[in-house]
Amino acid sequence: MEEKILFLLSKLCLAQKNILWEQGYKYSLSPTQIEILFAISSYNKPITISLLAKEMAISKPTISDSVYALEKKALVKKIPMKDRRKVGIKITGKGKNIIKSIHKKNPLLNITKTSLNNHEKSSLFQALLKITSVLKDNGYLQIVRTCPYCGNLIYKASTKSYLCAISKKNLSLSDFQINCQHFKDEGEK
Repeated sequence: MEEKILFLLSKLCLAQKNILWEQGYKYSLSPTQIEILFAISSYNKPITISLLAKEMAISKPTISDSVYALEKKALVKKIPMKDRRKVGIKITGKGKNIIKSIHKKNPLLNITKTSLNNHEKSSLFQALLKITSVLKDNGYLQIVRTCPYCGNLIYKASTKSYLCAISKKNLSLSDFQINCQHFKDEGEK
C-alpha cells in the first residue's frame, strides 16, 4: 500500500508541475518563479532571500536569479530592511493578481473542491499534515509554516485540545492553518 501511495503522491507532484508550466506560459513564468511568488505572497512582511531559500529548499543563487526575473516583470519589489545588509522581497499588486488567477484556474484545487466531500477533504488534509510534519521532524523540510510548528499554538492537556494564542480560538486538526500570516517560529521570542 505504501508504494501505491508514494506512486500517487509522485503523480500529484508531476501534475502540479505540469499545471504550473501550463499556467506560467501565459505570464512567461517558470514553475519555480510561480512557487516563489506563492511563497512571497504568503508572508505579511518582506521576506529575505535567505529565508525564502530555506523555506523552499532551493539554493540562494537560484532564488536570487528568479527574484531578479520577477522584479524585472514588476511582480515583486525589493524593500530595505532594518539591517541594511539585507533586502526584503515583497509581492506587488500585479504579482498578487497573477497568483489569484493561477489559483483560480488550478485544476487540482478545483478537483479538490468539486470531487471530494468534506470528510474526504478533512482526512486528506490530516494525512498530508502528518506526512509533512514527519518530513520536517526528520530534516527533509526546514520550514513548515503550519500550526503544529507555530509558537502561537497552545496545547491544553486537560482538554486535549489546541488554542491559537492570536485568534483565541480552539482548533481541531482540520482547523489548522497553512502559511498563516501570524505564524511564529517556535524559536522566536
